[in-house]
Amino acid sequence: MGRNMYWQTQFDSHIAAGRGGSPALLCGDIELNYRQLKLAIQARQKALTVNIQSGQVCALALQPSLTSVISYLACMDAGIPLLLLDKQQTDSVNDRLMDLYRVAWLLDVTAGEDKAIAPKEAPVRKDLALLLATSGSTGAPKAVMLSRKNIVSNACSIAEYLPMRTNDIAITCLPLHYSFGLSVLNSHLWLGACVLLSDEAMLSRTFWQHVIKYRVNSLSGVPFSYQMLKNLRIEGMDLPDLRYLTQAGGKLPHTLVTHFTALAKDKGWSFYIMYGQTEATARIAYLPPEHLESHGDCIGKAIPGGSFSLKMSRGCVLPAQSWPESCIIGGQCDVRLCRLLSRLTWY
Repeated sequence: MGRNMYWQTQFDSHIAAGRGGSPALLCGDIELNYRQLKLAIQARQKALTVNIQSGQVCALALQPSLTSVISYLACMDAGIPLLLLDKQQTDSVNDRLMDLYRVAWLLDVTAGEDKAIAPKEAPVRKDLALLLATSGSTGAPKAVMLSRKNIVSNACSIAEYLPMRTNDIAITCLPLHYSFGLSVLNSHLWLGACVLLSDEAMLSRTFWQHVIKYRVNSLSGVPFSYQMLKNLRIEGMDLPDLRYLTQAGGKLPHTLVTHFTALAKDKGWSFYIMYGQTEATARIAYLPPEHLESHGDCIGKAIPGGSFSLKMSRGCVLPAQSWPESCIIGGQCDVRLCRLLSRLTWY
């Protein structure tokens, strides 16, 4: 375990670039910079590997707390396969998932204390890093397998196409066990930016006090989040540091697309509509803000490093370069063709 220190190696690059003292995580009155976060991961990794054997799967109800996030990062660097649980889910569902994936340890049961469930060894892939629960289209709980390479690759792509900066601060608006919420954490830490860990809901006054106090630069949400933002009349709030909004987790109703496109234009914000699946770690496509007014019902183009292809009913696959000329922009999928794709599946 731990042969490839993904996070610690990346944090070393932040430190070498002179950002070791820059904030990485904020939680309440506590701030951890990148040097401190690296040391915390090392300590947690050492504690984990004392008892956890190679091939044992662990489970963690990942919360927006320093202890929980450090455990997640330490497991990834230690090569410990981790099943992320929803703390709000019923015990019966979580127990069923842990039994299905032969979980040996439940981490951070109380204040960093781990609980041995059974000394099981599961025949897991050597590159397995995360098991993210999803009901998919069947409604039956199951998990998607993701490697560390999957997670890092997606985080890099997100940091490339979004207007993220190393001095940015994002806030946890979504559960961290959810692929979209986790991608916000991963992409900001990979870039060297900062994440404000908060368990406050958008409807909470404290949430907005934190957004203003810590000068948060971006907000992320699912369709329901944007309905709340509209009801809260975000346009009337004084948010001078907010630069961009991101949306995924389902098709945004046309009325909300129109509303937030106009609002973003008026406020000078960038508004990104995105498409993703847990199976793809988080993001698959995004719609550049300049196409919102004309193609707001589209999923956009493939994220950096990705590509689209169409599988025809007779089984043949048409890669992007084989599509009609009018559907190509620089070898990428054009938003006009993505309008067709958006009718197929929204996750």
